[in-house]
Amino acid sequence: MNNGFVKFFNSEQGFGYIQQEGSTSEFRILRGSLIRAGIKKLAERQKIRFDTLTDPVSGEVNVNNIEIV
Repeated sequence: MNNGFVKFFNSEQGFGYIQQEGSTSEFRILRGSLIRAGIKKLAERQKIRFDTLTDPVSGEVNVNNIEIV
């Protein structure tokens, strides 16, 4: 799993971005990933651990598994 932090999350729209620690890489996170992990909400700059998954149709890399550190 990768370490990172929440850069932005809009709970009303159900998406946000995670930044990987020590990198400028950002990954989109969708509400479904939080629901699967049992997480109710995310706060800006909150430390997390995560895995990514590439969407086979769009090629976009999204957060798949997430844990709050």
